Parts: sequence; structure tokens; C-alpha cells
Amino acid sequence: MRREKPLKAGASFYIMIFIKKITKIGYVFVAIIIFLLIFTEFVFATPITAEFLNQSTVIINQIRGGECCDIGSATFFQKQISMLDKHALIGNFTLRYDALDDNLFTDIAKENLKHEYGALLEVVPSLAKDADVFYKGDDNSWYEAQHIFLIGYEENERYKLIDVYMEKFYEVFGKYPQFSGAWMIDPLSLHYIKDKYGVVAHQITREQFGTDSYTLYGGPVHYPYYPSKNWALIPSLQTSKEMPLIIRQTISDPVHTYGDQSDSFTSQPNDYFLRNDTTTYFGHLFLQAHSQLNPYTFSLVSLENSMTEAEHNEYEKQIKIIAKWRDDDKKHQVLSVLNYESIFRNNNLVNFLTVYSGVSQQFPKEWAWWINTNAYRVRVRLSNGELFISDLRIFDESFSDPYLNNPAKNYGWWIVPFALDGSRYSEHETNEFFLRDDRLGINSDNPEELIRVQLIANVNDLKVSREEDTILFFDDDVLLASFSENSFSLSDPLFLPKETWPKYFLNNLKFIEDEKELWGFSKLVDSATYTPFVAPSLNFDKIRISHRPLLFPEITFGILDKNKTYLYENNLFAIAGRNPSRLIFFPKNINGENILLSSFPAVTSAADIGISLYKPHNSNGMIFIDVDSDKAQKIKLTVSHSDFNKEVNIYFAPNCKEDIFYCLVHPRKSLWYGKTIIEDKIREFRQQESDKKKFQDGFL
Repeated sequence: MRREKPLKAGASFYIMIFIKKITKIGYVFVAIIIFLLIFTEFVFATPITAEFLNQSTVIINQIRGGECCDIGSATFFQKQISMLDKHALIGNFTLRYDALDDNLFTDIAKENLKHEYGALLEVVPSLAKDADVFYKGDDNSWYEAQHIFLIGYEENERYKLIDVYMEKFYEVFGKYPQFSGAWMIDPLSLHYIKDKYGVVAHQITREQFGTDSYTLYGGPVHYPYYPSKNWALIPSLQTSKEMPLIIRQTISDPVHTYGDQSDSFTSQPNDYFLRNDTTTYFGHLFLQAHSQLNPYTFSLVSLENSMTEAEHNEYEKQIKIIAKWRDDDKKHQVLSVLNYESIFRNNNLVNFLTVYSGVSQQFPKEWAWWINTNAYRVRVRLSNGELFISDLRIFDESFSDPYLNNPAKNYGWWIVPFALDGSRYSEHETNEFFLRDDRLGINSDNPEELIRVQLIANVNDLKVSREEDTILFFDDDVLLASFSENSFSLSDPLFLPKETWPKYFLNNLKFIEDEKELWGFSKLVDSATYTPFVAPSLNFDKIRISHRPLLFPEITFGILDKNKTYLYENNLFAIAGRNPSRLIFFPKNINGENILLSSFPAVTSAADIGISLYKPHNSNGMIFIDVDSDKAQKIKLTVSHSDFNKEVNIYFAPNCKEDIFYCLVHPRKSLWYGKTIIEDKIREFRQQESDKKKFQDGFL
């Protein structure tokens, strides 16, 4: 249990000495003095405890202006403020540079100073221009991490961008912002805004893999924390005087966000609308976030003013739920960012073990527990009656941000070293971009494919409790596992290795290279207790690059290998004048890793056709090749690059629906038409099946 801050010698102690020396003063007068001093002691000397935090909610909305990049609405900005005012809720708003430079937005903010305003540190063309920094984005790629975030710029450019933003903010508000937001931020910038401008809290985004071009995978889940000076995704062992408090965007579903590719399991309307879900789901997540095995709870609710009217209308329903929750109990608090950070810091909650758990709204027997400490993170799951561990991460302050000294080139990649990651590998799939959830049962993949540490195969009477700073799991009153700040114990774990799994998972929770243990969990001799370790001489930056698919799958330029490169034939049958035939070129190096090419593949044909090649995709280097024809014909096409060469036949069918006579006199080509229609239906069916899989087997 966290130790309470001891009281200093209180005012009442000195009062008694004082009383003995002033016996000539009347009893009434003395009584008044005693009362006033004791009251002062009570008000000013009582320490803030973890219980004082009670159950806290913070509301942070992102305000974008009218420039190019996810254009924001001043009308919706005002609507958000009106919603909060109607229910007497405090709001926090981070403003982007283009909003600060627009009176439509700044007038609204200045007229509503009861709310608090901070910095949205997204890079837009006007900010780059005013900072004399070359802006590398365009209309199609502005959202990519290397363009919109500071991580994509050189160190001196980051400081220039920050300085220009801060001066604009000061020009508008007469002071610098004390909190900020950007879904990713490098430690140099984070320290700079704290040291020079006094920013005490910064909001990054939630756990996600590949969403909107940036990946944050493996950090502390749900609860705020002070980051290490080397990486915002790694917690610090002490209340950092160098870094702002990190707050993570939105409330994530503890069960279903892990390994999820649908991006639809959070408290934001734009996310759960993807599954046609409703306010009921928000209520489930919100109330669940405030029912945890911690002395205090936390939730963060957000909305961007670039969202749609329907999403703002849904947000208003969320605000009503939050207001009612606040009114139901005096322990329920809606706080400003600055108040929350102050309370968090004064309570010295840095070394506090937290658990963020929950049950699936759709499947009431599916549970998950995220346990965060400053040394490690673990995910415990109850699925299909089995209790197991599916994810284990190491937290060490020696781990550094890949963008500490080098700007991002293609997207943003934060992946914390793991000893176990059940979401990224299965028996049949080792692609670094493949994700799977950790749900077992008839509606999921073969459960044998899920890499995990089994705690018990069949749960009968599971109980989870907290004793001091330890989380305990019992079944039929038998202890299965316990998790504390610096170690965990397992009573009878069954690690389920299979020879078909990647070698990194066959080392008993240790990452081993060339027979050297780099990091992981050491099992104490004659004990079932595991403690995290990191090799003292570890060069993590080097390991990150040598194991790109695992730890840093940024795509770089490379040399194509003809044997590993392949051409995917998406559809070789198309209807002339209606739709193109599409081929997808996947360049690979000798190790089978995705690469970028400095030139397009050559696409040649003797036929009269149109050929379109599209910019390589920054996530995997793939190049779309579209072939068009206005007339029905069979064409022979060759795709080549370096030593790679492949010839394909493409069939453009007549449109028999519009030209029946032509198809009657050209029966062979009419067969192409029939095959095209059949293949269209097959692809449509496969897409529907893929969507079902993406949205968790029928959550729609």
C-alpha cells in the first residue's frame, strides 16, 4: 500500500505551548484561537491521499482550424462549449495553429475562459511556413505521422515549430499553454515544452497498430503516468521534473481493443459508429472505467471538432451521462487537466500499481485485466473458460524512442519490447502487419494458434482481488497468479510452445539472440516468481533495426529480391470501359521483408490499353497497377523490375448487360463476362467475410 505523506508537527501542538504561557487571556478568546488554528490545520495541513482523487474524469477536445488537414468547424467548437456549460462541466480544449490564427475560433475561446485551453501540436503548412521549416506533406499525405507530428522533423526544426506555435498562443491568450496534445511526440520536444514553457501534461493517443499511419503498441494502458526522459511510451520510476504527465486519449475497451483492426472499440462516437453501436456502449465503457480494483479511477473523454454532426449529437448524449454520473455521488469528479495533474503529482502515484479490467458488453463471459507497473505490463484474459496471459511487456528507462535523434520517414512506429505478444503471431501467420485478437471459442480462430501462458484450462469459480499493491487471481480459492510492482508469481503455468511458432516465443518469456538473453522475465530458482530484466549492455536501437518486423516495421528503401517479390493478381477479368483490372506488386528483399523501391516496375504490353501506377504504400511498399481498356480483348502484360519478371494474361469482357447483340455474336468473350460477374461476387463475399472478421465475428 502506498504510504501516506506524514503530517508535520501540527498547529495544535504549538497551541498547547502557547496556552500555558498566556493564562491571563480569557477562556473564550483562547477557545476562539484554538478553533481557528485547528481549522487552519485541518484545511491546509491534511495531505491529499489517493482516495482524494476518488473517481476522476477529464474532458479534452481537439480544435482544428480551417486549413487543409482534417478541417475543423467553429460551429462545432461552440456547440461543444454549449454542451459543457449546459451541464456545468469543465472542458479542456487543445487548439491547432490554424485555429489560433482564425478569429472565428479565438473569439469563441476568449468568450469562454472558464474552460481551459492548451496546445494541439500538429504541424500544418502555415505553421511550417511561419517557422521557416520545409513542410513535406501534401493533400494526400498530410495525415501521415512523419508530416503531421514533430517526430518527422529534425531537432532544430522541432524547436522552431514549437516556438512559433507558443508565441502565437501567447499572442492570443497572454500566457503560454500548460497542457498539450499530439498523438505522438518525441522526448526532446516533450522536455522542451516542459522546461521552456511550463507544460505539465500532454495527451497522446491510445494503443493501436497502424491506425492513421501511427502505431503505439505496448505502453501503459488507460492510466496517466510520468514518462521516462527517453521515450513517452515508457513510464518513469519517479515523478519526473523533466517531463509532463502523459494522458492517453479516450476510453478503450479492455477486452476488444487488443489485436483489433477495426478501430471500433473505444468511447469515441466515430469509432463505435463503425459497428453501428450506440450510447449504451459508451455507458458500458465509462461506468466500467470507474469500477476498478484501485483506490482511484480515471477516464478521459474526447472529441475532435472535425467530426461530423451525427458524432457531435452522440457526444452530447455522452455529456449527459457524465453529468448524471457526477451528480450521483460527491466522489465523482470532472476535473481540468491542470487540477488532475496537480493531484496526481501531489499524491506521488508514480510507483502505484494499477489494473484496468472489464467484461465484454457483447459476450459476458469474456474478461480482460490490464495490469500496469513501472517495470512491466501484463494482460490476463478469461476466454471460453480458460484463464491465460496473452501479452507481457518490459518497461525500462534505457529504452529510447526511435525518433529521439532521427526524424520519422514513413509513418510512426512505437513498439515496446515484449516477452509475449499473442496479437501479432499465430501458427499460420508471421506477417508483421497481421493482427489477431485473443478471444477463444467457436467464433474465433483455432485457439491452439494463440500464443499464451495458460494459468488454468477450465475456470470454475474465479475471484480477483487486491491486497496491498498486489493483484491476486484465485479459482476455487486456489491461488493461480499474483502480480506486484516488480515481479509476478504463477502457481502452475503452462506455456504452450509449438515448433511452428516464431523462435522468439520458445524461450520461456525471454528474448534471446545469439544465445544472449536481451530482456524478458527471469524465473527464480525453486520458485514460480518471475522478475523483469534487461541486459546491462543492451543496445536497443541496434536490436530494433535488426528486428524491424518485430520492433520497428518502418519500410525503407532496399534491393529487390526476385524470389521473394511477388505480383498479386487481384482481378484478371474486368469489363471493358467499366472497371480496371488491378495487379498489386509486393517488393521484398532477400530476407522477405517489405521494402520501398526508388523506381516503379516497368509495365509493358503490345495492346492499346491504359496503365496507372500508384505511389507505394508506406506501410508495406505495395504498388497498385491498374489496367484499363475501352474494348473487349485479351491482352498479354509483363511486369518487371530488376531481375523480377512476370507475364500475365488479362481479359476485358464486353458489357453484355448493355450490348447483348455483341455478346451473342462473340460467345467466347461473353464467357469472359460471366466469369467477371462471378469473380465480382466472390470478391464481394470475401470482403463481407473479412468485415465480419474485422468487426469481431458479427458485432455489427
